[in-house]
Amino acid sequence: MLAFLEKPLLVTVVSDSKNYKRYGLDDENSLIVNAVNADGMQRRVEIGLRGAGQRYTFVKLENDHRVFSVQEDLRDIFILDIDKLRDKKVISFDVDEINGMHLVTKDKTFTAVRKEGEAEKKVSGDTKTETKYVWQSPDERELDGAEVTGILREISTLRCLSYYYDKRGWDIRGIPTKETFKKLDLAKEAEELEGIAIPIVGSNLVSVS
Repeated sequence: MLAFLEKPLLVTVVSDSKNYKRYGLDDENSLIVNAVNADGMQRRVEIGLRGAGQRYTFVKLENDHRVFSVQEDLRDIFILDIDKLRDKKVISFDVDEINGMHLVTKDKTFTAVRKEGEAEKKVSGDTKTETKYVWQSPDERELDGAEVTGILREISTLRCLSYYYDKRGWDIRGIPTKETFKKLDLAKEAEELEGIAIPIVGSNLVSVS
């Protein structure tokens, strides 16, 4: 995405007639991509239909009425499920750096503490002492290290399945999107909200910051 926005490879001018609907660049069909940084808007690209054989895409740049072709299937790049871009990481840690675990449920608790000890190991006939880690309960009874480590590995990379707002059809402000209003037969109410300066976000706008 960012590589294209930084330096779009425009192949040729396709049209300068302003007949944008033919190329899927009208208000109803175009995909608008805004590239933004701390200094404001850096680039705005409108993406239209795919060309013959889907080997290129029609695009229009900001402040330029002409239609260009780009030798990439940009709709395949930019039109995707926003869910794929979400950072769904809930928690992440290195299991080897954990020295204790305390689990609490409604009915009971479980505590495990990792202790460092020494163990002798024979290597080529010689006895060497190496560090050994064991998991113990608070009363120093040895626990099954593999079981404890398995639990830690399960929770060390927790990821959520989806975002609640996405499931509900809301934008990041908690306001239903235009598509959600339409599904609920509330398109008129959405217009009224926009009339009092509450913008309703649609699905044809992608912003990259």
